[in-house]
Amino acid sequence: MTQTQIQIQIRVDAATKAWLDDRAARYAAGSTPQQIRADLTTLQGLMAVEARRLPLTAAEAQCLAAISSGTMATHAIGQLLHAEVSDAFRLAREADPTGGAVSSYAAQFGIDEEHLLKRLASLGPAGDLAVRDALSRWWATHSGSDNGPESFRAAGLTILDTGE
Repeated sequence: MTQTQIQIQIRVDAATKAWLDDRAARYAAGSTPQQIRADLTTLQGLMAVEARRLPLTAAEAQCLAAISSGTMATHAIGQLLHAEVSDAFRLAREADPTGGAVSSYAAQFGIDEEHLLKRLASLGPAGDLAVRDALSRWWATHSGSDNGPESFRAAGLTILDTGE
């Protein structure tokens, strides 16, 4: 079955155009537009694979979703999810009237914060972006009331079967 193709036009700066032209020549794509299409297909696959490389429990996914609040504020790359989650845990501990021994996230979701932070810190830039994108997709396709393991799997995350 043939898919309908839709034309999209964009403007890029001269440096980006030169980079794309060079890639088209080296990869024998045939033309810069064909290289762009190939690169987008590659990015789509890369994002899907990278989002699935971080196995999470349903509780961890629910915690990350609660912290991300449904928006993907930037397409920047780096360890942005780790920084956001670390800040959220720290702020919750500081606001804890019991002295901050347990953040509201650890108590609410029953997770090991340090273990989750170590795993988030191990994500490379593509993995970080992909997980943030999957969380954004989860928020876009779920009202927040459906937070079971299958809802996170449908958004592209790997959810460990913990007997739920």
